[in-house]
Amino acid sequence: MSKPDTGIFVRPEAEEAVLGAMLQGGESVIEVAVEKLTPADFFYEKHGDIYAACQAVYIAGHQVDIAAVFNELKRTGRVTNDQDTLATLSGMVAVTSSTLNVKHHVDIVLQASARNRIDAIARKLQRENAQEKATPDELWAATETTMTEISERLQPSQTEWIGDLAEEIVAQVIAGGDGTTSEDFIETGLESVDELIGGFENGTYILLGGTPSVGKSALTQQISEEIEDETTGVLYFVAESIPSKLVGRALARRANINARKLTEARLGKVMVSEGEAKRLTEAATEMKSQNVAYQKARGWNVSQIRANVQKVRRQMAARGVRLKLIVIDYIGELDGPGENQTAKIEAISSALGAICQSTNTTMICITSLNGEGFRGRPNLMHLRDSRKLAFDADVVILLYREAEKDIEKWNNGGDKTVEFIIEKARDGQTGIVPLHFERGFQQFTDDPEYMLKNAKQVPGLPPPRSAREQANDEFEEFVKTANANGQ
Repeated sequence: MSKPDTGIFVRPEAEEAVLGAMLQGGESVIEVAVEKLTPADFFYEKHGDIYAACQAVYIAGHQVDIAAVFNELKRTGRVTNDQDTLATLSGMVAVTSSTLNVKHHVDIVLQASARNRIDAIARKLQRENAQEKATPDELWAATETTMTEISERLQPSQTEWIGDLAEEIVAQVIAGGDGTTSEDFIETGLESVDELIGGFENGTYILLGGTPSVGKSALTQQISEEIEDETTGVLYFVAESIPSKLVGRALARRANINARKLTEARLGKVMVSEGEAKRLTEAATEMKSQNVAYQKARGWNVSQIRANVQKVRRQMAARGVRLKLIVIDYIGELDGPGENQTAKIEAISSALGAICQSTNTTMICITSLNGEGFRGRPNLMHLRDSRKLAFDADVVILLYREAEKDIEKWNNGGDKTVEFIIEKARDGQTGIVPLHFERGFQQFTDDPEYMLKNAKQVPGLPPPRSAREQANDEFEEFVKTANANGQ
């Protein structure tokens, strides 16, 4: 029986007891193990192979017994000698007199695996630090990722019953609420959007899709600025662009200066006016106090994302700041396991959703739409790489401009309307809200005609009027006055 090169915590009796219980127990026994363990948790390779075979038979819906597991081992090429393998399986059943202690043995295997992983990462850190093969940040990321995964797996799972949850909700209602406040929600700062969706609750996994240059990053930055204050923070992972470019856009928006002009000024091609320089200085001073962190993340994997989230959360907490929003810009530039791009994106998306849940932090993940293949408004079918993205997300927002057909018109500012399409909302309302996008200033604003159409009339006051109607009234009043004065 071969052993791994690393690891000093061995519990062969517990491993055999778990496998023996699985080979002779019913579904309830197998579920206890499958819920917590993976093949990699077994110190001995042969034990891991047998566990993987038990898993496969169980997932296939078949009875887990010696014959079924033996056939699965043989199918996967894990049997070198039929008699030896059958003897091993039979021996495990023989030494397991009872299945009642399976949970205890599962915990022993899991704890030994955790200690071995900690030992392995410690040895690796010592080796790579001595050989200077990795930077301190890389070493820390690897350590934190491992420790976080171990901590999460050692947490006992909890099943909640419908009756208990219902009673809790009723008690909260009678008491006047569960303590949830506006601080537990994120608003976009766009009145028309917030009126429709009511804000995003903490822990919401949001997918934001759109074709290139439609304003995905600008909108996300704008939302980030809206929620950030002295007690809440934002962590923005930049995987497609570079942080300085995005911060430049935010600076232009805050200082009310054309983003292109700001870029050319940085290159020395143009000069800003004295007034513009003053506004830029004031904007930079305001941004200095913001709790927004940008992290360059092109090519990062989800483990690095997770480790960085934990690090920044601690740094913010030390200053009395709570991390409220995580942004991934964008998912297609992250790295992950998988034989092709679709499999990779699916694995990354699932892992990002897990980070969102475990930290109870809202996440906006930017993705792309297929550039071809749709006429008119896009829908969930047009998400690039994988439709599974839509299943993982709690909310899916698609940005769409009618000027997709006329890019020159869009570039020249001829059409500023971008539709904010809430295509999926697990706990809210779907719909379409038109917005104005001032591309030069990277600024989204409410569409005035839409706001007027959906405005709520206040009792006792005249109904709201459009800007055009108000202008006509003013012109008519001007003509009356001019005529009365004999002009």
